[in-house]
Formats: sequence, structure tokens, C-alpha cells
Amino acid sequence: MTPQLSRQVAAPSGALTAARVTQAAQILLALALALPFVWPVDPGPSAKTGTMLLAATLWSLVLIAAAATGRLPRLGTAVWGFVALAAVIAAQTLAGRLAYPGQGWMAVLLLLGAALVAGLGLALSRQTGWPRLAAAALLAQGLAQAAIGLVQFVLWQSPALGQWFNAHAPWFYQIVSFPGDGRIYGNLRQPNHYATAVALGLAGLAGWAPRLRPRTVWAFCAMLAWALVVSGSRTGTVHVIVVALLVLLAVPGAWRSAAWRPLLAAPLLYAAWWLGLHVADHLKWISYLDAVTRQIDQPVNARAIIWRNAWQVFQMHPVTGWGWGQIGWGLEQTTLAGRLHPLPLDNIDNAHDLVLQLLATCGVAGTAPVLLLGAALAWRLLRAPWRGGERDAQRGAALLPALAAAGCIALHSLLEYPLWYVYFLFTFAFMLGWGEGVASTAGAAQPTRGAVRGAALAAAALALGLSAKATLDYVRAADVYATTGAAADRARALSRANWFFVPLAEFADAAEVLPDPEDDHAELLDELAQLERASHIWGDPGLLSRRIIVLLRLHRDAQAMALARYTASAFWLYAQRTAADFGPLAAEAGLAGDARVRQAEQILRTAPVLRRVVVPR
Repeated sequence: MTPQLSRQVAAPSGALTAARVTQAAQILLALALALPFVWPVDPGPSAKTGTMLLAATLWSLVLIAAAATGRLPRLGTAVWGFVALAAVIAAQTLAGRLAYPGQGWMAVLLLLGAALVAGLGLALSRQTGWPRLAAAALLAQGLAQAAIGLVQFVLWQSPALGQWFNAHAPWFYQIVSFPGDGRIYGNLRQPNHYATAVALGLAGLAGWAPRLRPRTVWAFCAMLAWALVVSGSRTGTVHVIVVALLVLLAVPGAWRSAAWRPLLAAPLLYAAWWLGLHVADHLKWISYLDAVTRQIDQPVNARAIIWRNAWQVFQMHPVTGWGWGQIGWGLEQTTLAGRLHPLPLDNIDNAHDLVLQLLATCGVAGTAPVLLLGAALAWRLLRAPWRGGERDAQRGAALLPALAAAGCIALHSLLEYPLWYVYFLFTFAFMLGWGEGVASTAGAAQPTRGAVRGAALAAAALALGLSAKATLDYVRAADVYATTGAAADRARALSRANWFFVPLAEFADAAEVLPDPEDDHAELLDELAQLERASHIWGDPGLLSRRIIVLLRLHRDAQAMALARYTASAFWLYAQRTAADFGPLAAEAGLAGDARVRQAEQILRTAPVLRRVVVPR
């Protein structure tokens, strides 16, 4: 075969290979955007960690496949925002601010991964077919959420059916979670997370509305609006309004288009479903607890209490914060220092507001750069449809899915903490990059050098390797909880090689710390240090009880009683059980008959109690 003929044969073969890799990358992107939100299997002691590891693995594979076809992440404002926060946490970790440095490095790696995903979204935003595929994936998972929600709704209305599945097909609940409190949450275990996933479906529908028949768009909107209503999520109520407003913002004359009217009418569809379900509940046809009634029936606004507590935690260390992931420790220490009397609410490990969380853990010094970059990007995205003083319909329609998806996740982040879940974090990053790419006036990316492509492949491969290591670490940490005896000892030994889940592995040890009556002063100090280290991450009344006992053994009575008062307030829901368990633990630790133990028990028993809404059956 001549060299010329050889090249002619090789060219089609190479093109075919590239096409297959591109197709694989597209399939992986669709899976990364959809599968984690509906994934039912969640083994291990930490909720949704298995799903997060799945998401990290899928996005790593997306980065590898995209880089193999020459589609490389590009730099942009969104990328620098994630890099800036990663740099802040890295600085805290290097400075020794974190009780568990591995937690800091894991956050750094996740944020750098989010930066890569944002850069990929920026690179793919102007390539034919990729944004449309991403929108289809979001829409598909949103419709799947509605289908799962319908099954859960039927199970809640028909207890006998749920009991039948439990008796004859228990595997069914490995596919669809049972709605234990009457609110629908899909397989995400949290109604607000479910509502945001459904809102992502609306964002995906915004990308396909001009290409679908109007009746199809109406049907999809009705399904997604129903799912938002039955979630009972107040966040979902706001989501549906935000999506409609963004359609008005991005698409000129949207109300005149049959394609866009269903999305504009989504709040009306939501209101119609709400009214219908409310009437059906009033007539005793169904059992339904809606978002509005839940708020009216609550004696307190829980988020207002959390925000108030988080703000006062921030005020104690306003410049540098308490360290990433240590807001719960900050709440405890601020209280013990007399700077905060925490209102009776479960202890928090998150401020339920991204800005407050950053302020409390990173301080003004770490928060300001991130917020400035975020504000600059938000301004670019929101003004893009009006660039040059005139609204650009084509750009607005192309921007809308990314703007709606990122906007709903950002809104949720001001009320809770979805970005602590990898599947929300990376989806948010991709949508920010996509939106920035559409809003940008820069031309198409120039061909990249082989070295840059190699670096991108190496970074993606490293991400995949780290995802595999994290999965192994999680399995080892889970084994500590799942085994007993010699097997548990082996699991603890293996967990010493853990990079990413040391706090989870060590919590099992800390939860069993209890001084022997013969322990000397040095041993008591070691036990206190172990318990306090775990308390930097875990807010747990059991750990606090053991710390109180060690403090009593050390004759630090004032500290012990202050910690008991904090436990009673911050863990009021568990205080009675904590008080009942406290005496036997103290006796086992050599404090039998000690009057100080009775004093601590009395403090725990006088915990405040807040009324909670009980869903009628």
C-alpha cells in the first residue's frame, strides 16, 4: 500500500474514532447532568455520599472524553470564582486552621474540579448540539422526578399499598424512596433538593420550548408544576416564579409566542395545582401538606434563627472566620464565650445561606473576592440580552436554560446548602460556564496546542483517580460502622490510610470515648482532645455528653455546666434522651453518686421545646 493510499484509509478511520469519542462524551455529559439526581442506591452511613461519588466519577469521565476530542476547558470569571475560594480554603488548611486538614484539601479538590467543569461549560456553550443536549438531560431528569414523585404520592395516599411492597417486594424501596413525612422528595431525601431538581427540569424545558409542540410544552410544564407543589417546598414556590420572570427577561415578546406561554404560565399552573390539592385535602380525599400552611403553622421561622446564630458566629471572628466546615464548632465556642445565646434549634453545621456560610467560615478576607467575582458574572449574565441597548432574542433564548438553572441553584443556596452536594455543585458550575460563554462577545476559541490538550487530559485523569480513591476511602470508612469485633478492628486499621473521610472514620472511635475510673490527668486530656477534634466537624449530643464527663473528671466544673447548657439548647430535640443516658455513662466513668452529675442532668432536662408540625394520615 502506498503512503498516499495509507493516509486516505487512515483519515476516515480517525474521523470515525473521533466521532465515537464525541458521542461517548455527549452520552457521559447527559448522564452527569441527569443520573445523580434520580440515582436511588445510597449505601453507607453518610446520606447521598455514594451519589456524590457517582457524580464526581461521571464528570471526570466527561472531562476526559471532551479533552480527547479537543474540547478543553476555557478560562472565565466562573472559573476564577471557584479557584479563588479553593485558594482561600487551601490557605486555611496550610495555616493549620482546620482540625481535619484532609477536609480542607477535599474541598479544594472539589472546587478545582468545579472550575474545570465551568471551563468546559464555557468551551461547549457555542458548539452546535452540546447546549441542546445539556438542556435535554435536565428536562429528562425533571420529568423523571415528576414520575418518581407521583409514585411516592400514591404510596403516601395508600398505606396498604406501601405495606404490600414492604412485605412482598422490599427491593422496590431501593428504587423509589418511601415519603416518610408526606412530602415528596424523589430519591434526593430532601424536599427542597427535589424542588430544585424539578426546577432544573423547567430550565431544560426552556432550552427545548421553541422546538417542541406547544401542547407538549404545556404538558411538561403541568407535570413539573405538580411536582413542585407536592414537594411542599417553599423554595419550589419561588423557583417557579423565578423561571417565569427569567423568560420575560431573556426573551423579548415571550407572551406573544405559543412556545413560551407555558413557561410564563408556570406560576398559574402551580397555583391551580395548589388550590386543587388543598381543596381535595380539605374534603379528606387526600392527605396533603402544602408549603404555605407549613409556614403558617410553624411557631418560629427556623431559617431566621439559623441566620441570626450564624451572623453572631461570624462577628466573633469577622476577618478570617472559623475555618472551612467548622461553623458548628464556631456556634458552640461563641456560645461558651458568652457572645451568643443560641435560640433553641438543632445545632447547625451550615448557615443555610451561602454568603453567611462564607462569612462565618472564611471571614470577610476570604468572602470578598468570591462575592466580587460572583457579582461581576451575575451582572454579565443578566445584561447580556440587552447588550448594545437592544434586546437580542437569539442570545437571550440561548442563555435562558443556563441562566434559569444557575439562578435556581443560586437561589436555593441563599436558603440552604445544595452546593455541598457534588451533583448540584458541578451542575451549577457547568451552567455558569455555559451562561458566561453565551453572554461573552469573544470569538471562538483558537486551536489548542498539544501540550495544553495533554495537560487537560492529565487533569481529568487525576480527577478520575481521586474520585476512585475517595470511593475506596468511603467504603473503608463505612466498614467501620458495618462490622464488629475483629472485622471492625481491621476496618479501623485500614481507615488510617484514608485521605478524604477521616472525620467519618474517627467519629466511630470518638463516639466510644469514655474515661476509665483509673485514668490519670494526662489520659483525660488525651480523651478530651480526641472528643474536641471530632466536635469540630460533628455536632452530636453523644460527643458532648462524653466531653462533659471528661471535664467533670478534670474538675473543670464551670466549663462542664456551660457545655451542658449549650447541649440542652442546641440539641433540645434530643435533650431528654441525652439526660437519661448521661447518668449511667457518668457512673461508668467513675462519677457514680457525684452531685455534679445530677446538676448536669437537671440542666439537660430543662431544655426548651418547640412545637413541630405533625402530618396527619
